[in-house]
Amino acid sequence: MTYPRVVVDLGSHTFHWVIASGASVETFERRGLRVALAAGLAPNGELAPDALRRAEAALATMGEALQGIPLAQRRVLATATFRRLRDPAPLQALVAQHLGMPAEVLSGEAEATLIWHGVASWQPLGDALRCTIDVGGASTELAIGSAAGLTRVVSLPLGCVTVSEAAGTASDPWAQAEALVAKALAEAELSAFRVGPGACLATGGSAISAQALAYAQGLAADPVSLSFLDGLWRQLRSHGGAAPAGLPAGRSTVVLGELALLRGLLRALGQPLLPLVPGALADGALRTRF
Repeated sequence: MTYPRVVVDLGSHTFHWVIASGASVETFERRGLRVALAAGLAPNGELAPDALRRAEAALATMGEALQGIPLAQRRVLATATFRRLRDPAPLQALVAQHLGMPAEVLSGEAEATLIWHGVASWQPLGDALRCTIDVGGASTELAIGSAAGLTRVVSLPLGCVTVSEAAGTASDPWAQAEALVAKALAEAELSAFRVGPGACLATGGSAISAQALAYAQGLAADPVSLSFLDGLWRQLRSHGGAAPAGLPAGRSTVVLGELALLRGLLRALGQPLLPLVPGALADGALRTRF
């Protein structure tokens, strides 16, 4: 009997899983559960009890959904928040209890590499250089390369959750978010990730939010323009940050960080437009980890 393959991506904001059959990424189930894990992580690496409870509830749902898929056909991957845990044992025990194995905690560079392969599974590579971006909950991954191979990857230690939380306590959270992102991007020195117009591709939840917001305002949702993001930023700031119409469920608490990071990245990379593509970490793992 041929079993499907499943990749579980335990992200900092959402726990995802993708079930696929066939040699390529032919998905027949893709689902995400908002956990907001990074929102429950203290600076010292301690995870709040309510965040652990949210994680357990999501893992229990996943475990039920994946019943019948052998362990050999599963990959369970974890990202930035797992990397920052002071003691991952309690959370890893819950992962093993519900999913049959502990999570493999990816380095930021491994995460960026899998995202690159995930995008490539949907968008064939050519000779020209291409850059991929994924703004996650607690980290942001970039990769650059072409059909000749992957050239360089980087993982930045800030995401939509961490920026939103760090800026949210300031007297002017909008100015603080811009300052945090500008400082981090300047220190990262991203000139090596500059590519031609339209060759910088975004994937992941933050990109989906930007696409949904553009669509809700009657604009072309792909690609999302820097001018649209700037206008939305000014609009939200003038209205005190009220959640905009069209924002996907569960994103209202992180839209500040999402917009700050996407706008900052487009400026740092010299891109006026940001095409949005399917394919992310789980798709890359389906392609390379079996």
